[in-house]
Amino acid sequence: MIESFPFVRITVLGSSGCGKTSLIHSFVNNLCPHYHIPTTFPTLFYRTVRLPPESDQKGQPTSVCVEIEDTVAPEVAEEEEVMYVVVPEGCTDFTPFSIWKAPKTPVTMTRPVYIPLTQGRMAFIILFDSNEQDSLDKACQIHRMLMDDLELHKVRIRPYIYFVANKIEKDPEGDEHKVVIAVAEKYT
Repeated sequence: MIESFPFVRITVLGSSGCGKTSLIHSFVNNLCPHYHIPTTFPTLFYRTVRLPPESDQKGQPTSVCVEIEDTVAPEVAEEEEVMYVVVPEGCTDFTPFSIWKAPKTPVTMTRPVYIPLTQGRMAFIILFDSNEQDSLDKACQIHRMLMDDLELHKVRIRPYIYFVANKIEKDPEGDEHKVVIAVAEKYT
C-alpha cells in the first residue's frame, strides 16, 4: 500500500506560439510536435519522476507525480469558444491514476468552469520566444498580472515563478534575440 505520493503542480504560461505545448510534450512524452497547433483548451499532463535521495542520505529514490497545466494564450482565449472534455461514465483508468480513483475531469457539461485536479499551483513557468520582443512583452505582462493576483488574494505560500526563454536555437546570433535576452535579464 502506498502511504504517500508527492504531487507537484506546475502551470506553464506565455503568449501564443512561444512553445508552451512543445516544451511540455518534450518533458512528458519525450517528443516535440513538428508543427504548431494553437492550444484552445487548458490541458493537464502527468508524469511520474523518480528523484534520487539527498546527497547526504541513503535509501530509495522518491517517486513524484508532476501535474503540468498547459494554458491557452491570453490572445487565443479571447477568440475561441469553450470546449468540453467528455469522459465516458464509469471510466476509472486515468493514467497515472489507475491505482486510485479517477480524478475529477477539469471541465464537464454539468460543470463548465475549468477546475484542475488540484488547486494552488506550486510553480509557474512563464515562457517567451527569445526571438520576439512582443512575446517577451506579453510574458512580462503575465508576470505582473500573476504578482498582482497573488497580492490581491494574499497568498501566504508563494509559488516559484520561472521566467524561461525558448526557441533560442532559432537565431542565437541575431540582433532581435540579443536585445530580447538583454531586456529579459534586466526585467528579472
